[in-house]
Amino acid sequence: MTRQLAAWPFIPVVALAFVSAGCTSSPSGSSSSAGSGRSGSGDAPLWRVDAGPRTEPVPLEVYQHVHYVSQATGSDDRGDGSRTRPWQTLAHALAQTRAAGPSERHAVLVAAGTYRGATFVMRPHVDLFGGFDAGRWRRDIAAHPTILDGGEARRVLVGADRATLDGFVVQNGAVRGHGGALLLERVATTVTNNVFTRNRTLKPEPWAPALMHETAHDGGAIGCRGCSARIEHNLFVDNRTEIGRGGALACDNETAPRASAAPRVRRNVFLRNVASAGADPMRSGDGGALAFNGYCQGTIADNIVIENEAASVNDGGGLFLSLWSAPIVADNVIAGNTSGDDAGGIFVGGQKHHYGTPLDPVPPAGAFFVRVERNVIVGNRNGSPTSGALRATMMTRGVFQENVTAENPGGVYAQRSELLFLRNIFVGDARYEDKRREAPGPTVFRDNIITGTRLWEAPVTEAGTCGTPSFVDDGFGIAAAAAEDIAFEPDRQLTRVRTPGARYAPNALLRRVVQAGDRWSVVYAHDADTLWLWGDLRTARTFVVKPSYRVDAGSPCVDRQAADPAARGTRGAS
Repeated sequence: MTRQLAAWPFIPVVALAFVSAGCTSSPSGSSSSAGSGRSGSGDAPLWRVDAGPRTEPVPLEVYQHVHYVSQATGSDDRGDGSRTRPWQTLAHALAQTRAAGPSERHAVLVAAGTYRGATFVMRPHVDLFGGFDAGRWRRDIAAHPTILDGGEARRVLVGADRATLDGFVVQNGAVRGHGGALLLERVATTVTNNVFTRNRTLKPEPWAPALMHETAHDGGAIGCRGCSARIEHNLFVDNRTEIGRGGALACDNETAPRASAAPRVRRNVFLRNVASAGADPMRSGDGGALAFNGYCQGTIADNIVIENEAASVNDGGGLFLSLWSAPIVADNVIAGNTSGDDAGGIFVGGQKHHYGTPLDPVPPAGAFFVRVERNVIVGNRNGSPTSGALRATMMTRGVFQENVTAENPGGVYAQRSELLFLRNIFVGDARYEDKRREAPGPTVFRDNIITGTRLWEAPVTEAGTCGTPSFVDDGFGIAAAAAEDIAFEPDRQLTRVRTPGARYAPNALLRRVVQAGDRWSVVYAHDADTLWLWGDLRTARTFVVKPSYRVDAGSPCVDRQAADPAARGTRGAS
């Protein structure tokens, strides 16, 4: 079977079984240098998304002091921290950097090995870099993993202001507090190119709150408390809270000065993290991947968010924004996440839950205006299901524009808010209601494509809605892939799927959502005949590459989509 897919220069082959990807389709059921290998297709070039960890050179010339640590070849007693006589432990190296300051910056280069012991306390103006071999001190964070291990008994690290953590595997942290792996308390730490895995927070003791939605212990991997950290190019996999928000990452500014929290969370991969993995009837564990709570600003952009869960009866399987938090949420791919209550994909709320107390005054637009733009939200589910893709509520003010949602049962659900929905493609239902309390202002739907039911249970200004598009037929299936063509790389959390005889066009499939049986993934990389997909998909034998949901040039509704739809979902490509 061969046929040319419209708008994609891709030639299918017999080994591929293609499935239609029309507008009403429904589900059928690295770290560094990830994808740097080849699929067996000779010298075929590789195209990959710029997300997750990567090896970057360390600019040693900007440091006044450079120290070396090697568990295998170093000695704290006989070493001097040089290349030829490294120290053996990171704790000893940090103790030698007490004189660091703005004009005396220190770099600590840490060779491969597993480093344990007491919690590592970072120091201001001291940057930590992992991923080196202990011989020639060459860097490759995948080939030479530098592991910081909490032994399932302690938090692994505490961050510092104007300090960097780059190129480590941070694992097995456990703490009865915030931040199972790393606590950032009112600091501006740079956290880049790391893998955070199997970290957790334990529930408070005692824990018997009188009211629901109280703060427990947040941030299974990272707890960011009133901080303005730069958190970029990390992989968060299998982290969790026992009871608490943010299975991987939680940012909270409720008790800090209002302008102090603006984390920059970009180009990370969030995979299989769980918020409130323990019993949580009091609903204090929202945000399966990440949670922003309490006047946080900042950016959540270009991330891959896959198969995370807000367990029990919590909200926001992927992202959770609450209590007047207003980061920019842009260009993320959010797929296959679940929540026990509202919003499988993204939950946005303004007002906190009040029980017999007066409502907070709504902050002015300059202080609270949420922007959710150009995200791809596919295959997410919530418990009801009423809002598989998105729930916006509780006096939220903001704009949702140029997003694509598809195959999310219940679709998009907004209430009691002042919102502009502009030029979105909602393959599914949309609902607005305001039954209990007056919203801060009007909600407007303008120039959207909504293929399902529009249920307006309160006044809405609606203009230019189109419900009968014809999408470009660029989705396809790979049926009965042979076992030898599927391989999982656990260190990088990538599944490689070969499709012999295929000819994928350059950059054609990057960031596309994939359904593998009842699992979900996203294309990280591909060459001419091989896909690299996030997650462990070894048991899958059928893969469905979801369409791009671009409207066909000759279709109704073509004037409702974003001005440059071909660019959607490829901003992270390299």
